[in-house]
Amino acid sequence: MKYWRAILIVLLSAAIASFIWAFWSIVWEQGTSSVDLSNTMPHKNDNTVKHTELAELNFEPSTPVINPIDSIAITDPEYLPPINQNKQQTEGYQGDLDDHENYQRYQASKEVALKQAYIEAVDGKVEKLEALLKKGIEARLPETQLQEARDKIAGLREMQKQLQNELDNK
Repeated sequence: MKYWRAILIVLLSAAIASFIWAFWSIVWEQGTSSVDLSNTMPHKNDNTVKHTELAELNFEPSTPVINPIDSIAITDPEYLPPINQNKQQTEGYQGDLDDHENYQRYQASKEVALKQAYIEAVDGKVEKLEALLKKGIEARLPETQLQEARDKIAGLREMQKQLQNELDNK
């Protein structure tokens, strides 16, 4: 019972496909054009079409055949971003993994370093956001966008204070 929907879809697809196949074969046998091509078309049992038969039909493709290789030009890209190698190598834990207290001190020092880096980075980010906010005010952006920038600045300052309080209380 779990797969009844999939089975139903497969059966319906098969029924539709067989109907289309039968309909198409009837249409193909009757012919779809008003021109009688029975003398120039190959018989049902003949699976090959000779080049002379196509030439007699004046067969020409409706669009010119374009070689896709000719249309692709390999050129240098307009801009290549610089590949910046990470020069900061973070030192992994060098102690004994069985010494849980030492590892916890290592993790605590990494957490303190992360919080200090965030606190230091907030000032530069806030300066950039305030400069963008001034430009937005001069450009008369909608108040919702300006308020969003003010909220981001306030959120960064609040997180900076919270992290500073956490570091001071330890």
